[in-house]
Amino acid sequence: MSLDVEILVSEMKSAASQILSKDVATLKGFSERQIKNIAAQAAFVEQGIVSGEITAATKDFFLDNLKDMVRNFIRTLQGLAIITIEKL
Repeated sequence: MSLDVEILVSEMKSAASQILSKDVATLKGFSERQIKNIAAQAAFVEQGIVSGEITAATKDFFLDNLKDMVRNFIRTLQGLAIITIEKL
């Protein structure tokens, strides 16, 4: 029995499309929520700094937390991309 390359390619494309369409939708929803949360946190920190509620003593704490949010978001996206590639 010989392997039909055309059928194999077609099946691989179909499987990849199904995985990508589902995973890309999941990634998109996740990334949009996270970006909105990061933007809201940045606005909160900015407002706190401007109003004086966030003092010079606590400013670095809030800015570091914001950096951590962004860093963790990027790491999560990287992990999700790797998982999607492994599924393919």
